[in-house]
Amino acid sequence: MEQITGGLLLIRALKAHGIDRLFTIPGAPLFPFYEACLDEGVEVVVGRHESGLVHMAEGWSRATGNPSVVLVAPGPGHSNAMPGLSIAFAECTPVILLSGIDVMANLGKGGRQELPQVEMAAPISKWSALLSNGKRIPEYIAKAFRIAMNGMPGPVHISITADTISGLVEVDEGAILPPLNTQPTAASQAEPAFVEQALSLLAGAERPLIIAGAAVFWSHAGDLLQRFIETVKIPLMTVEQSRGLIPDNHPYCFGDGYGTVNQAAQLEDRADVLLLLGDRIDCAFAYGSCFGAAKVIHICPDPDEIGKNHRVECGAACDARAALAQLLEAAGTKQWIEPTAWVTTLRDARRDQAIRVRKMAVSTELGVHPAWIALEVENMLGDQDILAFDGGDFSSWARYCTTARRPGGWLASTVLGHLGVGLPYAMGAKLAFPESKTIVLTGDGGLGFSVMEFETAVRHRIPVVIVVANDAAYRSEEHTSELQSLRH
Repeated sequence: MEQITGGLLLIRALKAHGIDRLFTIPGAPLFPFYEACLDEGVEVVVGRHESGLVHMAEGWSRATGNPSVVLVAPGPGHSNAMPGLSIAFAECTPVILLSGIDVMANLGKGGRQELPQVEMAAPISKWSALLSNGKRIPEYIAKAFRIAMNGMPGPVHISITADTISGLVEVDEGAILPPLNTQPTAASQAEPAFVEQALSLLAGAERPLIIAGAAVFWSHAGDLLQRFIETVKIPLMTVEQSRGLIPDNHPYCFGDGYGTVNQAAQLEDRADVLLLLGDRIDCAFAYGSCFGAAKVIHICPDPDEIGKNHRVECGAACDARAALAQLLEAAGTKQWIEPTAWVTTLRDARRDQAIRVRKMAVSTELGVHPAWIALEVENMLGDQDILAFDGGDFSSWARYCTTARRPGGWLASTVLGHLGVGLPYAMGAKLAFPESKTIVLTGDGGLGFSVMEFETAVRHRIPVVIVVANDAAYRSEEHTSELQSLRH
C-alpha cells in the first residue's frame, strides 16, 4: 500500500494503456499531472490553443490507429477544446479529453471557472463523465479506453475535480491493471448466413464494388482487406481514415470513394452489387443515391447505421476485421473470376483523370493552377510519406490530384470540412512517425485558423512542410457566390 497523488495515479493508469505522450496547455489545477509526467517519463506536448491540441492528438491517432490523450484546464480551456472534440466525434477518432474542474464542494455554487463541462461534451463524445473520487481513477481510465475503441471509435471526455488531482490516494499493489481486452470476440462476428449471402451476391455480380471506410482502419484490418480483394478480384475504393489502407496504386484499388474528388467514384451508380465496409451512408454518398440500383451489403460496428438512409440487401453490425476474416476464409473455398470489363472501365476513368490533371496543371489561363501545386508535391513523395489537407477549394483540388500511399498517411476533415486541422494533424502524425516526410496542403483561409501552432512546431522541433495556396479568399464560398450571380 502506498499513498500517491491522484495526478500520479492517473499518469500511471494512462501508461498502463500505452500512453507515453499527451497534448496539453497548462492550467493551475493540472500541476500534479505535470509533476507525475516528469517522474514517469511521459512526454508533454504544449500547444497554443486547445482546439489545436485535439487536432494534434487526432493526427497522432489517425497516423497510428491508436487512442490519444489531451489534458486541458477548467472552463475556457475546456470550452476551447470543444471544436476539436466535435471533429474527432464526426471523424470517429478515439481522442480521450481530460479536463480539470473546480473542487467538488464548489460545483453548483458558481465555482472558479465553472461551466457545465460534462453536459457540454456529452453530445459530441461517446461518453462524458465527472470523476471526483481518486480511488476510481484506474476504473474510469480503463472505461474511457474501452468505450473510445469499441464499436465505431470516437472521443470520450472526463472532467476531474481539482481535489481528486491533488489529493492523496491509497493504492494497493496491482491496482493499476493492464488494459482490458478490446479485440474482437466471437460475439463480434457476422452470422454465417450473412457471410454466405454476401459472397453469393458478390460472386453473381457483373459490376461489384467494395468501399472501405473508417472502421476498417480502426480495426487494423488492412492486411485482411488486401488479401480479400486479391482473392475475390473485386475493385476497391477507400474513404476517410481508410484512405491509403490499400495504396491507390494497387491493381484493384481505384482511389477515393467520393465522386467529388475522384472520377472513378462517379461510376459508383453503375455497380450492381456494393459492399460498404465500415462506413456510414450519409451526405458524402448522397444518402445512398449515388449507389444507383446496386444491391448494398452493409457491414458496420454501429447497428444504428445499418440500412440508415438507404435500403440494404443484407447487413451485419459487427467488427470490420472479424467480418473480413470470415469473408476471406469463406471466399477461399470458391472460384472467383475478375469482372474484366468493369475493371477496365474503372481503369479508363482513372487514366482519364490523370490526363485531365496534367492538362490543368500546365494551364496558365488563370495563373498558377491548384493542380500544378498538388502535382509538384505528389512528385516529391515516397511510399511512407504523409499528407494532411486543409481548406475548402485547394483541399479538394489537392485530393483530386494526389494519391494515398500508406495507412494513416492521408489526413483530412472529410466529414465536417473543418478549417484549421491541417497543420496540427500533420504535427501529430510527424510525432508518431518522425522518419516520414509530412506535408500540409492548405489554403490561406484554412491556415489562418491554426497558424500559431507554427510556434509549437518550432518549439517541439516537429519538422513539417506547409504548402499554402494563397488566393487571398475563401475560394469555395467565392465560387458559390459567382455561380449564384450567374443564375440571377
